[in-house]
Amino acid sequence: MGVGYDGKTFGTTLGEQVFFKVNVDPTAGYTLIVDDSKINGGFTYISSYRSNAELNDYLPTPSLGAGGVQMYGLTTKKVGSFTFRLVSAQSYDGDWVAY
Repeated sequence: MGVGYDGKTFGTTLGEQVFFKVNVDPTAGYTLIVDDSKINGGFTYISSYRSNAELNDYLPTPSLGAGGVQMYGLTTKKVGSFTFRLVSAQSYDGDWVAY
């Protein structure tokens, strides 16, 4: 599976897991959405979010406007080349911007 991150690709073996994280600020009105049209059954994914306050003992919880980290875990299901693409979107106006 080729996984693109900022224009880079790398290979994995069948059943291998890949983990990465993206700094995000959901308080800015944008959310990251996985572009499922690019996966083609090549892998499955899970994601979770942690605020900077959860990751840092020195920030009060909740810390409005502090942002956080969106974490992803991918597991390969087929042999081939596949793309994991994220888009940043504002849910209230329907604008999609490549992330």
